[in-house]
Amino acid sequence: MRKSLIAILSGLFLISCSPLSYTISVEKRVDSPSEIDFQGEIPGIITLSERECADSINIAQIGIGMARAFEEQLSLTSGSVPVYFFYSDELDLSSPQAREFLHRYTGTDMIFLADSLNIEECQVSYPAEKGYYDGRFMPQTAVYLPYKVDLSLIRRDSPEQDNHISIDENYSWVLISETPLSKEKASEKVFPYLSETFIQIGEKIAERFLPKWETIERRIYLFNDDKWTQAYLHAYNFEWDRAMEIWMEEAKSNNTKRAGYAAYNISVACEILELEQLGQHWKEQADKLLNF
Repeated sequence: MRKSLIAILSGLFLISCSPLSYTISVEKRVDSPSEIDFQGEIPGIITLSERECADSINIAQIGIGMARAFEEQLSLTSGSVPVYFFYSDELDLSSPQAREFLHRYTGTDMIFLADSLNIEECQVSYPAEKGYYDGRFMPQTAVYLPYKVDLSLIRRDSPEQDNHISIDENYSWVLISETPLSKEKASEKVFPYLSETFIQIGEKIAERFLPKWETIERRIYLFNDDKWTQAYLHAYNFEWDRAMEIWMEEAKSNNTKRAGYAAYNISVACEILELEQLGQHWKEQADKLLNF
């Protein structure tokens, strides 16, 4: 969980035997659809291109962008993800020897391989809505760059390539000018940005395999006494272990409500600390005591 917590008083119960209810908003890590667990592994990046191919520089930039995203999101040092370029005719990926060569060459057991980049001509459209620039509203020209690229994940412990995907998408810009731009003029405007564009495309591709963060809201309950207030303050300061120590003691109470809400708070803390099985146990305990 990232350390961003907003506590909002969501309900005050004036009956002394009922707890106060607070809503907390936290960012929770969610696994990517690929379900790849990097487990501390540093991935390697290989980009392939045909000889005499005009897009060889662009696919190399995709590899740089992927490495940049992996380093940032996996908290790796800059330059720690190796990026290598090969011509397609230099490798026979159906050969176990070639695959083992790549693992030894990159020094990694997990390789993302990008190849078969195909870039089509830019397309333009003209949104009806005008854009605001330099103190006035002017026409907009939307520019789309269609591209296709194949991506494979090669693992040392896998006899074949897995997680092979074909990406077919558009990169887009919106240009604002005094008059709508022709296709040729718009293409000229975006051309100087292509190098950085393909780095950004690489970053976007890497995000398919990386965990994401989403904001969730959970309630925390406390009774009007020093112990429960202290536990809440610990939670507010992201000292969840210390908060749980107090709730664990309260969960032993002969008072069913206090024990039940303590169990519920513990289940929330476990979720935030990514202790799924323990959290499920305490949630079931809370449900049993409070009849949720």
